[in-house]
Amino acid sequence: DHIAGLRTSLRELERERDHRILVQKDIVRDIKLLWKELGKNSAQLDADEAAIAAFRLEPTMETISNLQNRRADLRRVKDERIGLLREKAQEITAYWERLRVSERERTSFFNRTSTG
Repeated sequence: DHIAGLRTSLRELERERDHRILVQKDIVRDIKLLWKELGKNSAQLDADEAAIAAFRLEPTMETISNLQNRRADLRRVKDERIGLLREKAQEITAYWERLRVSERERTSFFNRTSTG
């Protein structure tokens, strides 16, 4: 009975560990995608790489929390950049309106400068 209880506890711990590893892998994947979208500052990259290395060594709730916070920080940076781009797009559009830039010229501009 005691051994069966220990085995059950061990299985529960293994399931929890496996779940934490999956959660952390998802977060790390998200962080790496955000790095790719935002560009990589070497100091930030070093800090993120250290956090990722720690997760591989120790899948704790604290590590998950740290990775979640980093992902949230990167998402905020992305959202801020998107907001800035929208503001600049509105400013450019207003200038184009004042200068009477044709739709053809605008399209040509975007085709030349688009990275996507």
